[in-house]
Amino acid sequence: MQRWSTLGTRVSAVVIYDQHMTAKQFCAALAALKLSQVEAANLLGITDRTARRYAAGDAEIPLPTAKLLGLAVAGKLSVTDIKKA
Repeated sequence: MQRWSTLGTRVSAVVIYDQHMTAKQFCAALAALKLSQVEAANLLGITDRTARRYAAGDAEIPLPTAKLLGLAVAGKLSVTDIKKA
């Protein structure tokens, strides 16, 4: 089970993933990583519009995206590591 807790802009992730990230969690993860929606879109290989839809709750955030952001927030991956991949 994926467990997310949001405290201000900090997000803690337990690395057991079986559910999707919410829009609020997506926004908190971006804030914790100091990424704008445009920067996150470029990093994740999605369009700016898709990132806006994730943030607004208008589109479901795919599990791989949730995993990647969760690992980055947990300090297991850096934004630089993701950019290199």
